[in-house]
Amino acid sequence: MRPTVYEGPVIRQRGQAFVVMLALLATLSLAFVAVFDTGQVMVAKLRLTNAADAAVLSAATWEARGLNFAASMNRAVIANEAALAQSVSLRSWSAYMNRTLSNSAAITRWLPYLNAATEVLRRFWQGFDRGLQPSLGNAEAIYSMAIPLLAAAQELMLQSSEASALALLRDTLAANDPRARITPGGEALLARAVAGARGFTSRYAGPDRARQRD
Repeated sequence: MRPTVYEGPVIRQRGQAFVVMLALLATLSLAFVAVFDTGQVMVAKLRLTNAADAAVLSAATWEARGLNFAASMNRAVIANEAALAQSVSLRSWSAYMNRTLSNSAAITRWLPYLNAATEVLRRFWQGFDRGLQPSLGNAEAIYSMAIPLLAAAQELMLQSSEASALALLRDTLAANDPRARITPGGEALLARAVAGARGFTSRYAGPDRARQRD
């Protein structure tokens, strides 16, 4: 018995693997694009974060320098007032010695040897006091003029540090990421935060200083 041979049309299967390969390549391409876009977003986010950190650090550093300058001016004012107090004390003591020696000379004028020594000392101190009083008085005037100037420089630095800190923040942000922009709401928050740095300082004037007069 002879086998049956099928002689119908032949179905060709060539090219089906190519279609599957194209679908696989398309899927891989989409995955690559997605990974690339995700990486680009992460890099941009990291760059923006670094730029924001650098901007905030620069503004905070400038504000800290302003506060350091204020502290230095405080020390300068205290040193100036201490020098002023020392000068006033020295003039007062010299005037007291001048009066004391004059009174002593009046008492000891009946004692020849003691009167001669007292008179020499009185004349010496009178000449010394005559030169000391105006020189220290002029120095005290300079000290008194310097104190408000130091306080004004301190206040000017604190006020200018606010505007300078905001400008420095914007410049640093633009230098690190030119595409970065601060929203109006962010500007308002930054201005509020920068102005809040004044809370670290207190101004003593009027009654606050008058209580230390004595």
